[in-house]
Amino acid sequence: MTRTPTVQGVMVIGRGPDRRGLAAVLALAGMTLIAVVSVSLPVASTRHVAGGVGAARREAVWVVNAYLAASVVAAPLASRLADRVGRRRACLGCVAGFTIATALCGTATSLAGLIAARLLQGLLGGILVPLAQASLADLARPGRPSPLAGFSIALLIGPAFGPAIGGWLTDAYSWRVMFLAGVPVGLFALAVCARWLPDDAPERSTPGRFDWVGATLLVVGLACLEIVLTEGQVWDWFESRTVVVLSAGAAVALAAVAARCLWGPDPLIRLDLLRDRHFLACVALGAATTCVYVGSLSVISRMVVGLMGYAAANVAELVAPAALTLLVLVPVLAAAAGGAGGRLVPVVGLVTLSGGALWLSAGNLLVAPSQVLWPRAVIVVGMTLTLSAVNAAALRGFVPSLRADAASVYNLFRNLGASVGVCLVTVAGERGLQARLSRLTEAHLDALNPAVTERLRETAARFLPGPAAGDPVTADFLALKSLDDLRQQQAQGLAYFDTLLLCGVAAAALIPLIFLLDRRRVAQRPG
Repeated sequence: MTRTPTVQGVMVIGRGPDRRGLAAVLALAGMTLIAVVSVSLPVASTRHVAGGVGAARREAVWVVNAYLAASVVAAPLASRLADRVGRRRACLGCVAGFTIATALCGTATSLAGLIAARLLQGLLGGILVPLAQASLADLARPGRPSPLAGFSIALLIGPAFGPAIGGWLTDAYSWRVMFLAGVPVGLFALAVCARWLPDDAPERSTPGRFDWVGATLLVVGLACLEIVLTEGQVWDWFESRTVVVLSAGAAVALAAVAARCLWGPDPLIRLDLLRDRHFLACVALGAATTCVYVGSLSVISRMVVGLMGYAAANVAELVAPAALTLLVLVPVLAAAAGGAGGRLVPVVGLVTLSGGALWLSAGNLLVAPSQVLWPRAVIVVGMTLTLSAVNAAALRGFVPSLRADAASVYNLFRNLGASVGVCLVTVAGERGLQARLSRLTEAHLDALNPAVTERLRETAARFLPGPAAGDPVTADFLALKSLDDLRQQQAQGLAYFDTLLLCGVAAAALIPLIFLLDRRRVAQRPG
């Protein structure tokens, strides 16, 4: 293996055996998969985590949100870290730190300790993902399958498989094993990266001054934004003074960051790259499709666990069709990441994603398991086809010295898209629930409706000798509660299906953005 000089922490590999590059691709793709899976790993197991650390289930939601918020903040810092210590060292440090944080998650004894460990995990994972994307772009070779295919697959199957893996490990063993199982994987990836990841050097010239003021404003702005997106629905949005203050703080801080990045001498984030129409279209597609994808998977997970009675371990069955389909499509995804298919691949992907969401939105709470499995598989395949092309196209055309900056900007907005997706489906579900409850009550549950009266009478008669212990008043109360529970369940189910319908329509509406991509864009390489 020969090695040529590097510029700005970019790894440049000369001609030589392919096994070293292949090992680096597998290690980086594997750690990307672990980092992305960790985002949604506790989604189906929050009640187990809450019980294990003695916290309310509502508070345990921050075990998921803390990782997502930290990864959003960390993504723009990846290129600055690579400038100073080199991308290889940055990757190794993030893999090692992420493994330690994973072990701390599994051994936490309090909710505060677990959230702190998840923040550290999200911070390191958020830096690792754009570094891996830029590094794999450098490892690409003309006429060969792009290494970014492995990155795209790892990036996209994580949200789909995370809840299933976490739920199965929690039910089979414990919630601690859900985290600790990632430690040996992280150690193995660290060993492979240390042995096979190509060496590089930090930028030869003196690095610019680090913008500590901009970094502080970025952390404050994104932290305020994440809290608003997570808790806004609980606090009744702008009816709450807290939401108003946090929103104003986020707007002012992020506007100041944008001004410093666009006109400052040493920008923390290269927002000027968004002036490139092709890159701007890729960023918009990445953020919007991630928003739709994560939102739709979040709705499906809530629906099957909360309403259809699936245990956390049973959620693992939902990923089987998608996993098998993705294995068959690996050659297609590799070709798409290499630029084959042009605009056709992402168009087909968005149509597939939209079709899967619309297919499931036509169901009801009495659907068979297969009627949930296959629409969900279609959604996963559609998203994978779309972003396998967009992930590679986003960095295509940039010189190697700008790839880390471009990857940081791209992943910043992609992570924000995931946060916004969870927020939007939560809001849509809550608003849809209220609308459906009102509609069901007005149209079908009128107190003067003879069918309702007869249903209450029959239900009360069944409760009277049992739970009511012969008390007619208690029997009537239990009958009324039973009917209200059924009303709540049906209204929530209809609200979830309405939200999936919105996801399908939104995915279809993104298709025109694909025609802004430059089909003639080619990757630039070192001489």
